[in-house]
Amino acid sequence: MAPGTAVADGAVAFPGSVREALSAMAARPDATLVAGGTEVMALVNSGMLYPAGLIAIDRVDELRGIWFAEQELV
Repeated sequence: MAPGTAVADGAVAFPGSVREALSAMAARPDATLVAGGTEVMALVNSGMLYPAGLIAIDRVDELRGIWFAEQELV
């Protein structure tokens, strides 16, 4: 990683499904999960966090909400 670079080039994954997210996590266990990234990017911008990679899960439809269905939290 170059000096002053917050995240290594190509170290951001944008999975589109839970399966792809799990695969990205298996491939990069040192990566940080983000879903929007407000807190993580504040830490990166302040120099307090230097993630080895990022996995952005905000595009994974299955993770977009929480709801109740037939007495279950889904």
